[in-house]
Order: sequence, then structure tokens, then C-alpha cells
Amino acid sequence: MTSADEQLRAKLALIFVPGLYACLLLSALISVAIAAALIALVAWIGYLTGYRMAGPVALLAIGGIAGIIISLRAGFKTIQRARITVIGLPLQERDAPRLFKLLRRMSQALNCDLPDHVIVELDSNFFVTEAKVICIDRPRRGRTLVLSAPLLRLLSIKELCAVLAHEMAHFSGADTAYSCRFYPIYRGTSSAIEDIERIFGSEREDSGIVAIPLLIPYFLLNWYLNFFALREASISRARELRADRLAAKITSPRVMASALIKVHAYCVLWSRAMDSWIIKYVETRKSVANLSRLFCQSVSHEVKRESGRVIELARSCDILWHPTDSHPSLDSRLTYLGETGSALALGDQQTASQLVPSLDKFERELTEIKGHLTAQVVMAQAEASASKRVSLGWRLGRAIRRFLHRSPSGTSV
Repeated sequence: MTSADEQLRAKLALIFVPGLYACLLLSALISVAIAAALIALVAWIGYLTGYRMAGPVALLAIGGIAGIIISLRAGFKTIQRARITVIGLPLQERDAPRLFKLLRRMSQALNCDLPDHVIVELDSNFFVTEAKVICIDRPRRGRTLVLSAPLLRLLSIKELCAVLAHEMAHFSGADTAYSCRFYPIYRGTSSAIEDIERIFGSEREDSGIVAIPLLIPYFLLNWYLNFFALREASISRARELRADRLAAKITSPRVMASALIKVHAYCVLWSRAMDSWIIKYVETRKSVANLSRLFCQSVSHEVKRESGRVIELARSCDILWHPTDSHPSLDSRLTYLGETGSALALGDQQTASQLVPSLDKFERELTEIKGHLTAQVVMAQAEASASKRVSLGWRLGRAIRRFLHRSPSGTSV
């Protein structure tokens, strides 16, 4: 990143955390003030007309109290350490010595420490984080590198080198520590906005009166979140491009560009393959032995080694998902590298799966776990349809939490 980006990041660190607390306090005060003013007005109208206004007064009071509770909840979430749930398994050096040798080479080239943990998950992205990672066996703290099992089968070894170099570059630039500090701002502000929207969207006839004191706090919090997001986006763009540049320096711009195109394209295909698998699972209640292999077959059928098709898919997933960060668009990253879609390399190359000899074992275990979770989701849907009083989202969350808080040995995580 440039010195200007570093200065902007330092200013955000000084301004936005205390700014959020001030914004939440102001939101609570505004909601109480509006509720008090409207209660006084309603009571005065009731006094003049002789009508009893106990109902509207109570609802307005609830709205004012809701503003205080929502602000307190959001403030509490900002002081909680960032945490990410990963349906994955830890990878030890004995499981993949060549991969860990590669990681050491990357850490030396980038002058950064090795990750404390390496996790293999059944998803379609790679990322690093310093947030607390809630994994299947136990939580993990420190620097964590998360690898995509399906993409290990589809990227070449050179392309994996580029991806790993990109991720390790985030450690060298203290990007992950920065994300852990500022992710709670998004979480806290978004939580307050979602709580207010839940009241706005309530089907209760009297929810409109409760929502009146929360209108101005709602717009205030939205403004604050957008104001912060616009400024943080420029920092996210700069650090992602910096990581791309360092990865291209270690490998080559063309290899880095090819890896980016594949990851973007295969994210789309992964989503489609999982949707198809879940529908089939719900209909037949039959799982598969290895979802990664199923996915590779899907990719082979979809792209048929046609570079144009892969690039088309990549552009349809222009921006990659990340649990705590945002990414620039694919086109802007390719332009920065000085490459185009022609950089895509398809053909008979050694895939990165060769670096993890026990990958099939991990994939089968993760497939079984995913099937178990899917079964719980199906049961939750059946329960939700039978009882409208409890939301489906709450039941899905409970099913996942129950599973993650069980370890293979049966002890609490």
C-alpha cells in the first residue's frame, strides 16, 4: 500500500471505533427523545379529547426502550473478538509435508511468520484470518490459513503457489490484524440496522407505532455504515492489489491471473453443484462419498476445457466472498497485473492435490459432516413448517451450533 493508504488506515483506526460508540449513543438518545415527545403529544391529545391513550403510549415507550436495547446489543458486539465458523479439518505437516515446505518458502520470501493453523474446508475459496476460527474439533486462535479442498484438485501447483503467496502477503502487511480490529464495526452497526429492520418488517399491526422512534436512528446508522464502508473499500482494494503484486513477483503475473480467473469461475460452479446436491439429498436422502470429486466432474462437464467458458463464468462472479474483507473486481485485478483472460491456463497440468496425499480422506470426512448438517437443516425445515412460532433461521442456526459444539470424542468444544 502507498503511504497515503497507510495514513488513511491509521486515521480510520483512531476515528471509527469511538465514532461508532458515539453514533450508537446518539441513536439511543434520539429514539428516547422521539418516544418521549410523542408520548407527551399523545397524552395531551388524550387529555383534550377524553380518550384513553394507554395503548399508543405503551407502544411508543417500547420503541424508545428498543432503541436503547438495540444500541447496547450493537455496542457489545463491537467489543467481541471477530470469529468465523469454518466447516473444516486441521491439516498437519505430517499430512502434507510438501505443502508445508512450500508455505515455508513463501514465508521466507515475504518475510512473515508461518500460519499457526492450516484448515482444509469443503468450500470454494482460500483465505487467511487472525479472527477466532470455530472449527469442527475445537476453536483456534492466531493466524489461520484456510484451504479449499475442491480447488486443490483444480488448480495447478504453480497456481496454488500464487494463491498461497497472495494469502501470506496479507500476514506480511498486517492486513489480517487490521481486519480483526475493524470487522466488529461492520458487525455492530449491521446488527443494529438488522434489529431495527426486524421491527419494521414485523407483521404485528402495532409494530408501526413501535418503529416510529427508531426511524431517525435507522437512517443515522445506515449513513455511518456507508460512510465507513466507502473509505474502508479503498484500503481493501489497495491491500488486495498489493498481495496480488507480491504473489506475481514470486510466481509470475500470468500465473497469478490464471489462478484468479479459475477461483472466480469455480466459485460459481461450486455454488451450482452444492445446490444440485442439496436438492438431490432432500429428495432421496442419499449422500455421496466425496463432494470434491463430484464437483470436479461438474467442472469437467461444464467447461469442457474451453477457456472462453471459464472466463465467462469468472466474470459472472466478479467479486470474491471473504468472511471479514472485501475484494476488488476481477477485471481491476487483471488490469493491475497487466494481464487479460488469455492468461488462463487449461490443460493436463499437475494439480495441487498432489501436495496433500491424504486429501481424499479429508474430503470424505468433510462430505460426511456436510451430509450430517444438511440432514439437520432438512429436519429444521420440517419443524419450522409444522410450527410457525419459531423462525426457520433460528432453527438452522441452532442445528449448526449444536453440531459445532460436539467434538469427535464427544467432549464440549
